[in-house]
Amino acid sequence: MEPVADSRGRMLKTVSTGDTVVLSAGEWRDVDLRIEAAGTEQRPVIVRAETAGQTVFTGKSRLAVSGSHATISGLRFHNITSPHDVIVLRTHSQRLAHHCRLTDCEISAADPDADADSNTTDTDGSDKRPAVKSEQKWVEIYGTHNRVDHCRFEGKRSPGSLLVVWVADGDNHHRIDHNYFGPRPPLGRNGGEIIRIGTSDVSMNASQTIVEHNLFERCDGEAEIVSNKSCGNIYRDNTFRGCSGALTLRHGDDCRVERNFFLGERRRGTGGVRIIGRRHVVINNYFADLEGDDSRSAVSFMNGLKDSPLHGYVQVEGAVVCCNTFADCKVAMTIGVEAGARQPLNPTRCAVGANLFVGRRNEIREVGQREYWMEGADIRCRTAAEAGLFPDASGILRPADRSVVTPAPADSGTQLRAIVAATVADDIDGDSRATGISTGCDVPGDSPNPRHPLTTADVGPGRIAAKGTSE
Repeated sequence: MEPVADSRGRMLKTVSTGDTVVLSAGEWRDVDLRIEAAGTEQRPVIVRAETAGQTVFTGKSRLAVSGSHATISGLRFHNITSPHDVIVLRTHSQRLAHHCRLTDCEISAADPDADADSNTTDTDGSDKRPAVKSEQKWVEIYGTHNRVDHCRFEGKRSPGSLLVVWVADGDNHHRIDHNYFGPRPPLGRNGGEIIRIGTSDVSMNASQTIVEHNLFERCDGEAEIVSNKSCGNIYRDNTFRGCSGALTLRHGDDCRVERNFFLGERRRGTGGVRIIGRRHVVINNYFADLEGDDSRSAVSFMNGLKDSPLHGYVQVEGAVVCCNTFADCKVAMTIGVEAGARQPLNPTRCAVGANLFVGRRNEIREVGQREYWMEGADIRCRTAAEAGLFPDASGILRPADRSVVTPAPADSGTQLRAIVAATVADDIDGDSRATGISTGCDVPGDSPNPRHPLTTADVGPGRIAAKGTSE
């Protein structure tokens, strides 16, 4: 398929079961490409670049996909100047995408206020683009059972979340995995998230979206790197490197944050997980060298509003924060952020225990009060050697066979132990905790499949072919 369009640059392609559409290599400028697919699980529709990465959309180009069982792969979007959003998984408000996949694609330097023909790099290699004012989202996911994987997104400067999942009445069941989310400079206001799932008005609806195996690097757009605004989502096996902000459970209930690496690299404002709402689970995470405090602490519990509206701050209730490792973070936990007359409701009935604190810092700040908490089995050591921990090849502290982390101290209490046993079945490597509670994210012993922080070699375009798998 050659880059030929009507007078408005619009191309509409209706594709049937089992069709493959090959987009020729070269520049596709100012093309509004709309794909309406009618594939099946056994015979999906394929829309792909002739050579991955060589079909480049520029200028005011955009892509919209609807229908069922379509795979879009190998496309690149660069120097996009359209005020519209770049990739949307729907072609009409009533024509959404279901069981569709965006893979092996890239978006970079998409600025709606920029001139696509201008040089955006100064003679010294620095970014000389002007400040961007127009709001623009890069990927919008509608429908159900869609997947965005092995893509690369970097350099977003315009207002607007980079990737948005729109939540309706039914569960979404989307999957966002193995992507690279690269540097995003501070926006200076709200709207600088990398991922947002839902909005406050539908935040009590379940999305059931999984965000896993992604690398976030220097994502400094705003305080919320990821903004959760719906229920039942899972964030696991991701790596956050030097990101100024936090994974924020802003609205919604019943989310899980597990087996993630939060590596602050001692950059200012780097945080971990911010908890608001009910029954969230934060387990088996590794927090290291984070420099944030208050809502950007490694873990922060917000105080709530009385009779909070959906867009407000719902009281933290029933959170489980267990079996995490904190390695020399400025503030490991802040309890009751924004506590005061306006937000008087303290975090209540939380289970917080079996956490390992290593290093001379890891302050725990109590702004509000704990109410009916179940606590215990924490261990605090000033040095890694004191804890029996040793750095592996990637610098992650691992317990030796005779580490202090197991068994956990006996002060945890029957109720906390029961909650941990019911909630935490394995450790950050996926190794079983069946022998009993151990403190921290990693049980002692050599794991057959140890997990390490992700690098650019693990995510983004080209990884499917390189690994020879169908992840």
